[in-house]
Amino acid sequence: MKPTLRKILGAALSAAMLLTAFSACKKEGGDVNNAGNFNASGIVYRAKRYTVSGVASDDTSGYVVRDGRLYFLTAKPSGNIDPDTGYYDQCFCELNSTKLDGSDLQTVPLNSGETYINSFDFDSEGNIVYVESPLQENVQNENDDALINYMLKKIKTDGTSVSETDITSAINDHKVNYFSSESIAVAPNGNIIVNGYYQLILLDGDGNYLFDIKWDEGIRRLVKSASGEVYVSAYGEESYSEFYKIDMEKKSFGENIDIVQGYDFDYDIVPYNGRDDVDIYVEDSNSLYSFDLESGVKTEIFNFVNSDVSKQEISELIPAGEDGSFIGIGQSYPAKNMLITAIYPVDASTLPPKTEILVAGSIYSINSMLEYQAVKFNMENDKYRIVIKKYTTENYITKLNSDITSGNIPDILITDNSVPFESYAAKGIFTDLYEFIDKDDTINREDFLPNLMTAMEIDGKLYRFTDSFKISTAIGKTSIFGKETGIDFKRINEIMQARPEGTEIFAGTTKENILEHAMELCGDNFIDYKTGKCDFTSDYFIELLEFANGFLNSVDLDGYFNDAFWDRYRTMYANEETLMLITYITDFSDIFYNEHEIFGEKVTSVGFPTFSGLGAAFDVSGGFAISAKSKNQDGAWEFVRSLLTEDYQDSVGELPVRKASLEKKAQRNMKEFDPQSTRITIIGSMALGTSGYNIEDSKPTQADIDKTMEIITSTTQINRYNYTVTNIVTEEAGAYFSGSKSAEDVAQMIQNRVQNYLYENQ
Repeated sequence: MKPTLRKILGAALSAAMLLTAFSACKKEGGDVNNAGNFNASGIVYRAKRYTVSGVASDDTSGYVVRDGRLYFLTAKPSGNIDPDTGYYDQCFCELNSTKLDGSDLQTVPLNSGETYINSFDFDSEGNIVYVESPLQENVQNENDDALINYMLKKIKTDGTSVSETDITSAINDHKVNYFSSESIAVAPNGNIIVNGYYQLILLDGDGNYLFDIKWDEGIRRLVKSASGEVYVSAYGEESYSEFYKIDMEKKSFGENIDIVQGYDFDYDIVPYNGRDDVDIYVEDSNSLYSFDLESGVKTEIFNFVNSDVSKQEISELIPAGEDGSFIGIGQSYPAKNMLITAIYPVDASTLPPKTEILVAGSIYSINSMLEYQAVKFNMENDKYRIVIKKYTTENYITKLNSDITSGNIPDILITDNSVPFESYAAKGIFTDLYEFIDKDDTINREDFLPNLMTAMEIDGKLYRFTDSFKISTAIGKTSIFGKETGIDFKRINEIMQARPEGTEIFAGTTKENILEHAMELCGDNFIDYKTGKCDFTSDYFIELLEFANGFLNSVDLDGYFNDAFWDRYRTMYANEETLMLITYITDFSDIFYNEHEIFGEKVTSVGFPTFSGLGAAFDVSGGFAISAKSKNQDGAWEFVRSLLTEDYQDSVGELPVRKASLEKKAQRNMKEFDPQSTRITIIGSMALGTSGYNIEDSKPTQADIDKTMEIITSTTQINRYNYTVTNIVTEEAGAYFSGSKSAEDVAQMIQNRVQNYLYENQ
């Protein structure tokens, strides 16, 4: 069991759902508003959705639009189901086509039998060009070149054979690794480029070898520009995505073209463009853009959400016509059929106006599940329309503060952990959500976890709520810590004094990490945001500094998380070399998993040690608040309440706030336990995704579910994140940790700096 190391950027998200209809928007007073998807001529984009009956979306790949039809490959099972994975051990491919509305599904005969095809393209004469290789089940030794044959085939769209060329020697004589035809493209001069992932092999139109280009980092896909020239999207040594034109004369890649212009995992290049006025298209998680290869200028064409397009429903986006239309390929719900989303331009003046509700937040707080709900809301509501604004991470709070100061407060603010929400609430920026809940005909306070609502209150008012949460806690063996949650500094010191020398409380944790965790859990004990006063000179804070001083000065992450650590990780909690593990509870099997996979016996949700002895805490990464100055509070509440309905709550990725949905999730987690799903734990400053393999035949019982439910219903506090205050604390504490200042002197410096910060931000 080797955990996957990664930063946690957001919660797990549920599958997309089928949507149906389209609408428009207006400002207060009825004027049509530019919602991020209008161009200079007043054109907006809208979407319609079509299912392709009988085609499972998971089995499709290799999409090309040609003459008003979508061509794609489907995988058909061949052989037996693998008992370890539940999937067929081999599949062969079929080529299909359909109209762009999902009708008239046809199969293109390949005359290939059970062979492997991963990609295809059209040549200038309209022939389908592809490379086929034998199924792996028919090859006993994949390293034996003599057993692997590659055929370059050309057929007409009715399946009639045009030509067949054996290109086995062209590939085997030049390949650098086991070769698989990942993708194929036909250049304007008829040359054929075959992507083998670690290299390109270039052939002439007759299949004769011309040259190859090796690329150790891996080639993601082949992309055509408007002129038909072939480019490659590749992984780079320094960045996730690089983009090169194939230089036919030099037989190499040209200079990297910076298309990403910023680091974004969701960035992708839209292939097979056919319009003359656009070089290529690129997309990120928000929008589709045209990209000028000469100037490097990127221009937004439409914003997905504001055009009624759910990105969750689209795995591939393809230009579909000279009118500027596109189609997205994805999955319908719940049937999971192949879904075609037709995205087309519309004159804004022809659409019925709606009152616009602005929802704003950071690029991380507005996740794809919320975007899906915004699209669904826009489909169904005939009065209001949700428009989403995302702040980039650079100077996010500064930009948000500027908007608030200037009166440009969004109708709904989606808060993440970096937003100083208590300071905003103290200034009267947001309205009490209890007023809306109490007036609602179908939603009541009693529908939700009462302890979560209380934890999120400020002076008895609910200025912010959430659709989901996770529990942040530290767990340890019940045999060591007892059954009761909560532990203070005195008790943890007593336990450590009784343990052998070298025993750790937390693995890989620094003094600074301890202060960061403590400020999340008990920062409110030192700050009163209502009065703008703080107290960091108390005995309690001095005790925190002294506790933190017992940990590491620093950790070399690259050196620490090595193979020896992962070997030790398997046993260090069970062997009591390390006593506590910081973890998130996101479903009802997490505690069960840790007991059976990590600790080897019963554990207690002890919680992070603080002077108050409090245990676990709610962690809310995406709360929502309605502006007190919004002119459209009723519309804002309509959208917020849609996040609290049972249908939506039943589908959230983390723990739902609705009690009935929480009970349903508990039963699902018990019946559908997957030991290999990712569990999030914290070691020092790193969040680790871990999965297990030692408990394949075990499942949580009702007693295990009840134990987790007890942790959830007994939690009374919420994690608070004020990064400015935390940075002040960790910066000044360094002088105490180095021995140059006393704890009392450092506490006074922290007191002065935080108090000045609070005065400046009142």
